[in-house]
Amino acid sequence: MPITQPSHDPAALAGHARSILAAPSAVDLVVEGAAYDLSEGVTVQDDCGIPTFLAPIDSVLDRAASQASNALLRISSDLAPGDESVILAGRLRLAGGCAHQQVVRVITLEIGLVTLVSTSNGAERHTTVPTREFRSPAHRLNAGYLRGTMAHANECHQDELRQAVAMATGQRVGNVLGVAVHDLTPSGLRLSWLEPEGGHMSRIDFPRPARDPEELAALLSSHLHSGIC
Repeated sequence: MPITQPSHDPAALAGHARSILAAPSAVDLVVEGAAYDLSEGVTVQDDCGIPTFLAPIDSVLDRAASQASNALLRISSDLAPGDESVILAGRLRLAGGCAHQQVVRVITLEIGLVTLVSTSNGAERHTTVPTREFRSPAHRLNAGYLRGTMAHANECHQDELRQAVAMATGQRVGNVLGVAVHDLTPSGLRLSWLEPEGGHMSRIDFPRPARDPEELAALLSSHLHSGIC
């Protein structure tokens, strides 16, 4: 479900902007005034409110980060209305080591300004989001993060999900043809699965809402399967 337009409350604005960063559908990057082609093999992700790139060694972005170049990152997400995006302005920095540091460099954007941009009738409205609030740990379980966690479970842990359903329903794993997690929130989720005779749906409510990603992972592990990360 798309995230709704927030009020001008700083916390609501920051949570909304973090959701867009955590689930990008379109990314534009400008480095020192020049558009950068992300097809060079660069990926971007949200690391606790820090835009983080994985870039090939000696790529244009890698060299720009080594010079602490100014950058402007504009992100849209299909979680937000089609006329909304977030602009993050700051300096590129080389981060610490990486398991694949012989081929990939970790680069972060040291944020100086966060702006939520809405477009109506061809005119843009810019709303400044407080940087400190944007970085707040309170927004770690934002809508974009939850959607990514749900997609990861469905795409990478199908075997574990099928085992969890089989154990809960007392049947053979082979009878569970497929499982999907829906509507994941800090408080619970919906689980659907397919058997030879048809589909089924069940609601799982956590005993307490998760307060951070670590607690959410522990709740998913205990209520579904220990192998789900």
